[in-house]
Amino acid sequence: MNKPRRHFADPQKVAILKRHLIDKVPV
Repeated sequence: MNKPRRHFADPQKVAILKRHLIDKVPV
C-alpha cells in the first residue's frame, strides 16, 4: 500500500472503510 495516510486521517472514513471491508457493503 503506497497510499498516503492522509486518507485515513478521519476516523469516520476509517470506520466506513472498515464497515465496507467487514460487511462488504456497496458504496
